[in-house]
Amino acid sequence: MTTTTRNYRTLPQVLEERPWLSERYLRRLVYERKIPFSKLDGRLLFDLADIDDYVERHRVEVVSK
Repeated sequence: MTTTTRNYRTLPQVLEERPWLSERYLRRLVYERKIPFSKLDGRLLFDLADIDDYVERHRVEVVSK
């Protein structure tokens, strides 16, 4: 059995650690099921690695002329 260590953060903690991310945008990603999350006692929980992975997957490379 393999175990993975996850560092879950609540919504306010994520917004504090990722100030470039807005609450509205993060909630929209949850609503559209675009990022993984957990829900415990009515609170949304996120793994910062999942958020960082989402940002990297949507990275646009600059094309120089």
